[in-house]
Amino acid sequence: MTLEVVAPLRGRVLVVDDDPATASAIGELFSEAGFEARPESDARRAPDLVRSFDPDLVTLDMIMPGIDGVCLWVELRRTTQIPILVISGRSAPMDRVIGLRVGADGYMSKPFDGEEVLARAEALLRRSQRAGLRPGQLRCADLTIDLARGTCVRGRVEIRRSAGELKLLALLGAAPGRTFGRGPLAEALSMRSWVADSRAVDVYIGRIRRKLDGAGVCGVRIETVHGAGYRLHLCEASPNEALGQHVSQATATLGRLS
Repeated sequence: MTLEVVAPLRGRVLVVDDDPATASAIGELFSEAGFEARPESDARRAPDLVRSFDPDLVTLDMIMPGIDGVCLWVELRRTTQIPILVISGRSAPMDRVIGLRVGADGYMSKPFDGEEVLARAEALLRRSQRAGLRPGQLRCADLTIDLARGTCVRGRVEIRRSAGELKLLALLGAAPGRTFGRGPLAEALSMRSWVADSRAVDVYIGRIRRKLDGAGVCGVRIETVHGAGYRLHLCEASPNEALGQHVSQATATLGRLS
């Protein structure tokens, strides 16, 4: 009798790309290298697949119909901290900066070299296993947004906000200066349909602005781009504003101690 020795799988990889041929090609690349790969061309299914397939790594295209790659990253980071490797058709330096800024653990441009894809994926997996799962935090000036914990903190003071407000703030903060239309922002709120009531976004943005102002946040400003949507602007605080921040933080600390 002949015994067949089956090598253990090296991990599970979810491949998300709106082009089925590209998704299949990347999936086959990982399969041949000993991974269990799951190609998916419908990005809207990715959050459910992360829960059911439980991958060790996700490869993700940034420009896809149905849901923007940045919106998808925000949704994934609410539930998982697994490594994300972006494989995108956009290769401009600013696209790479945005990809890494939104929390991607690596960024590659198409066309890609298969061996480099595998090498980068293996490096991300080793780093994740060695250092533990990386906290899903995003820092914008004096704000720290933690999607995994569902918190938004300025200094040591937590800003009260709803889950929807946190998602929109994280999405805008992931790519400062980038304008997001009401459609993608509404999609980030519902994750169901692009025909969601985009005017609801205006209500959420108004609430976020009031809460940031009420907390004395002056390093972050949400700007209206007329006819286009909204963007987050990082601004340097003036000396007086910086002094005001320190005073308000000290006052809040004393209030908790008294």
